[in-house]
Amino acid sequence: MVERTKLGDFIKEYQTAICISFGMIGFIYASCTLVSFFDKDIKPYGEIYFEHKDVLMTNFLNERLRLLNSKDGTLKKNQEEFTAGTKKDTKNAELKEKLTKVIAQRAAIKTAVNNTNKELLLLPYKDTASIVNYFSDYIHINKKDFLTKLHSDKWDAEPGYKEAVDVVMIDNNELLDVYPRTYKSKLNLVQHKRNLLMDFIGDYPSFGLWIVFTIGQMMLWFLLIPLLAGNMLNLKECLGQSYAISMKDRNLNVILPFVFVGVFCYFFYCKLADNYVIRDDYFFFSYNLRMKIYAIPGYAVSVFCFTSYLTMAKHFDKLNEEVKKGNSDPSSAEYAKKFLSLKKAFDNSFKSSALILSLFVFWAGLLIYALNTTETFKFYSKIAGHPLIPSDLVYLMGLLHTLMLLTFYIPIKLKFNTLEITQPTAMAESSVPDKTILQTLMENMGSVLVNVSPLLAAVVQQLFDVF
Repeated sequence: MVERTKLGDFIKEYQTAICISFGMIGFIYASCTLVSFFDKDIKPYGEIYFEHKDVLMTNFLNERLRLLNSKDGTLKKNQEEFTAGTKKDTKNAELKEKLTKVIAQRAAIKTAVNNTNKELLLLPYKDTASIVNYFSDYIHINKKDFLTKLHSDKWDAEPGYKEAVDVVMIDNNELLDVYPRTYKSKLNLVQHKRNLLMDFIGDYPSFGLWIVFTIGQMMLWFLLIPLLAGNMLNLKECLGQSYAISMKDRNLNVILPFVFVGVFCYFFYCKLADNYVIRDDYFFFSYNLRMKIYAIPGYAVSVFCFTSYLTMAKHFDKLNEEVKKGNSDPSSAEYAKKFLSLKKAFDNSFKSSALILSLFVFWAGLLIYALNTTETFKFYSKIAGHPLIPSDLVYLMGLLHTLMLLTFYIPIKLKFNTLEITQPTAMAESSVPDKTILQTLMENMGSVLVNVSPLLAAVVQQLFDVF
């Protein structure tokens, strides 16, 4: 008991320093997860892209130029022939009409040649978004072959691995003799990996936002550990002797949330998601292993919050028993202090768990958004009509996190409403004259919104994607 008292006094005395220290530990933990422990020969950051698109497109446009110039040469001879004919026979209307058509065709060919030369000139200067829109007008990729090659298991084993994808190139220029003109070819999918993280973020800034959010979220998780511990210590001080809980109840309060969250993670990440939605080769070497390590603190703090739920429920139960036995006066200031301390501690734990699970959903949504901005993913969206990683998965995670939150909240909230000690408090609050209907509605809506906050986070992420 003395040791626990000393520890509690130490935490209360140095609470600010402890919070800052835990935040710093979270920063180090997240940073190490993102940038550390790579072999010197490994280039960890980068995406899969289509190699030599420019070369393929250059050859395609040069072939168009050759055909247009060849046709222009034929038309030039026709023009010379028709011009000579009209000079000999100035009244020949048919020759004049043919000459007019040839001149118009040659003018159209000259315009097409100039436009094609302009395309060749601008080809190296297009950004990712322009490249996808431009190339998709000419290059048509076999969707099934593309997806099969993209999901090959050989990407991780061989860093320099390539996969050839079947493509068809179509030239819709109406001036060509064969319209439309088609060419069969292949494009190589290759990995474009970098040693430096900033090089990758420079090409895809959305990943920079995700990385900052990744670090910030981890710092928040670690910061909540001393704050929630302080929350329980303050409750212990307020309740005094009423805080006593048996070892059996303590173990149950810890084991039940731990098992529940463990079962949730196993079935969601291993069974429902029976394959990796985001593969390691998409953008980050050993991503899935590192994100499993990353997620541990978040779910661990959630377990701590759920443990606090059950602890509060037990304390409310004990307080209710004290009132029934006549050991506590519901109208006394001491009772009111205990009751309000319990309610405040429960609200803090509840809001913390909702915040953790909501931000986790938003974090996953940011990553999916960033991945869908890469070149290969944009190509897939063009040919398939939907993203390679659908954003509906964010809704799924948000809904499941909401269900996990409600699984603990609803039984405990119902238990609170059935306790005798809550009735006088509820009646006293309802008798306050200056409390408007709007205020009452907003208080009730607050609990509802916090409960469904993980699902709302998924909606907010979709709005972020739109804007």
